Amino acid sequence: MKSISRLIALLLALMLLTGAAWADEAFKYTEGNRWGSSADRIDLYLDTAFEQYLAGDNSAAFDSVNNAYFKVYEVTGFERQTMTYVSGPRKNAVELEFTTCKAAVKKTELDEATKSAVKGELNKLKAMLREDANKLALKDGEPQTVTTYWQNGVQLTYDPWSQYSGENEGPRYASWTEAYETIEDLLTTVGKEYRGKTFGDAAETLDNAYFTVYWDSGLAAGIYDAFGYDSWRYIEDNFTGLHDLITAAKLQKTPYSNTERKLLNGLKKRAQRLDDIACVENVENGKSYTSWADAAEDISRLSEIALSAAASEDADGLLSRSLNAAYKNVWLDGGVRERASADAGEDRAASVDAAFDAAIKLVTPSEGESLDYGALGQTLSQALEGINAEVSDLTGILSRSDDAAQEKQANWLTALGSFGIIVREGLEAILVIAAIIAYLVKSDNAKALKQVYLGAVLGIVASFAAAAALYFLKKAFTQAGMAQEIIEGVTALIAVCVLFYVSNWMISKSEAAAWTGYINDKVRSGVEKRSAFTLAFTAFLSVFREGAEVVLFYQPMMSGEEGSVGMVLAGFGVGCVVLVGVYLAITKLSIKLPIKLFFTATSILMAVMCVAFLGSGIKELSEGGLFECTLRVTGVPENDVVQVLGIYPYLETLVPQLILSVILLVTFMMAHYRQKLAVLKKQAASGAAE
Repeated sequence: MKSISRLIALLLALMLLTGAAWADEAFKYTEGNRWGSSADRIDLYLDTAFEQYLAGDNSAAFDSVNNAYFKVYEVTGFERQTMTYVSGPRKNAVELEFTTCKAAVKKTELDEATKSAVKGELNKLKAMLREDANKLALKDGEPQTVTTYWQNGVQLTYDPWSQYSGENEGPRYASWTEAYETIEDLLTTVGKEYRGKTFGDAAETLDNAYFTVYWDSGLAAGIYDAFGYDSWRYIEDNFTGLHDLITAAKLQKTPYSNTERKLLNGLKKRAQRLDDIACVENVENGKSYTSWADAAEDISRLSEIALSAAASEDADGLLSRSLNAAYKNVWLDGGVRERASADAGEDRAASVDAAFDAAIKLVTPSEGESLDYGALGQTLSQALEGINAEVSDLTGILSRSDDAAQEKQANWLTALGSFGIIVREGLEAILVIAAIIAYLVKSDNAKALKQVYLGAVLGIVASFAAAAALYFLKKAFTQAGMAQEIIEGVTALIAVCVLFYVSNWMISKSEAAAWTGYINDKVRSGVEKRSAFTLAFTAFLSVFREGAEVVLFYQPMMSGEEGSVGMVLAGFGVGCVVLVGVYLAITKLSIKLPIKLFFTATSILMAVMCVAFLGSGIKELSEGGLFECTLRVTGVPENDVVQVLGIYPYLETLVPQLILSVILLVTFMMAHYRQKLAVLKKQAASGAAE
């Protein structure tokens, strides 16, 4: 058995060594399958690059893509044969995709969208190379092959990362104008290379502009579909004209400049018209708005489209469509009118309705008549200018109204948090002092009450002194050059540790018997020793500990704007009034608080604040320049209300908060289990005694 085990271990080791060593071997293609085996090896390099990218090793992933190019594509003659027997532009397109893949695997983001984008680029390159390999194989009488898949250096029969494998699409742009601008940049380079008489380089760059942007982005197909054959042919002819001038290898500045100008002007005009069509269609299909400013921006954009359509005598049929979309889909269906009527008055909303109605009538000819486009432009421009000015003013009112409501809600949450902290900490101090007083009275030691009151007063004074000391300490650190955000972040994280301890301590004392035992232990030694100092010090510590916690917990809340500071002080003031009432009720009216309910509820509050302070503390450290929050999470709302709870749309804050929440939940469950076990033991002991 031992010999078999050793043999298996040896075989496994050999397999691992074989899988790890392939990258260091010089590649030798298979005779009779030169192009298929070369494509297989490139597949291996590219799949390994994706595997290394997923593992966070961007440098190794970059090297793997480089190896695919230099150790296979170049040395096997793949590149040269592609240029000779497929086409020069195709070779250029493949080289550009290699460059794109090297840039892709250097990305440090590992969210699902980025993973899919990186895998898509690698898949696109694999597909391009396999297609070229099969063309060369057909020429040389070699077999046709299919794309291969690899993991850990071992060939598989399936794609191990199929969840990230989308279709092999061309480059994506935010707009057709962006695609045009990319072509414009490339043609600027072409012009420099042409005038510098590096005609070969100019031809390659022009091919990149034509194949990898104009065609692969879908701009060529968009022009053909929207404007017809003649419009598409115009662009094709000008690309061909530039290509012919470059390949003639003779400097002809004037013909080149004229052709380049016609190509760029034609592309720009068509790209803008495609963007106009896309904008109108997007709004007509029920675009949703996240802010009033976005709605106003779309109305302005649609107004520009209408004016452009009027200038071109409505060549694309967007004149009335754009105005109707602005009125119906944005002003009405977007909810702008409804809110404008509620916040600014029905008269102002109705005036915008009337202005839109007048503008739409301007572009709608009477039956049997046609529009006078020459006179329309200026009249329409004035009408739309008035509409946009009024809409901009109204949406500004709505935005300010929403901001004020959000700020008010956030301020109330801040005040509530401030109130909760002082009441929670103050109640705990009151319970300790009240219990000490009750114990002393019951044990005929009422003469020691003066020491207890003195200790409590000194505890309050010491708490305010601690607040002042912390304020001046923060100020000193700031003046010394330390970022205010870092100081506040560190303070918040210290508060997290204290909150974590306090919440667990309160859970452990939530049973009445545990609380009574805690108080008795604290006071009995002082009474027995007849030590005034011990009693005063016990009262002082009970109050100062809670006061120090209040000071610490208030620091993250006091670091905001002046309004939030005011709400913290308001919550503090109301809480103090409540505490005075509670103290009088307990000491004068002999009212008893439900210890278990109070401690359990406040410990949960402390846990929530613990998680909130952790998020805000990490965010403060990030804003202080200690590190950057880069892993953004979509779908997490960003407003003052949510951020009061320490929730930000970044994995750097959300993951630690999630971990802490799990830890808090586990500790609470364990504390509950221990309490239940203690009760059962006590019941068992009572039963045995009987």
